[in-house]
Amino acid sequence: MKTQGHCSISGEPCFDIIETFAAGHPLAGQPRRIGAPHEDAVRVTLVLMDGTMADITVKQRYVPELYAHLPQIWRDVKARTRFDRKNHGAYGQRDFNAAQHATMDAWNLANNDNVPLGVLAWRKWSDINGD
Repeated sequence: MKTQGHCSISGEPCFDIIETFAAGHPLAGQPRRIGAPHEDAVRVTLVLMDGTMADITVKQRYVPELYAHLPQIWRDVKARTRFDRKNHGAYGQRDFNAAQHATMDAWNLANNDNVPLGVLAWRKWSDINGD
């Protein structure tokens, strides 16, 4: 499952982890706040089947082999989406109402077949953030 601030391939931190959720919390050990990007962190923009785009973060050394990892990356992203929806209360969010559930259900169905077709671009996070 994808973790905020970490490489989508290796799971290594790509940003400074400022704070994690405390023990006993449903998100224990996961980043609560992230800081500056590491020098080797890159943002990769993927083109999806329906023409939309999605960004992921990886360590720069994985860019050449990214295509081989796309199926697993997308499974991890979708797993995180399901996890976040199930555990949204852990983020301090209110319960979803019926309309919100219907919207998310439709989105989840649409995304089942909306897979990455390829990489549009990549850029170092430190260049994006101006560091």
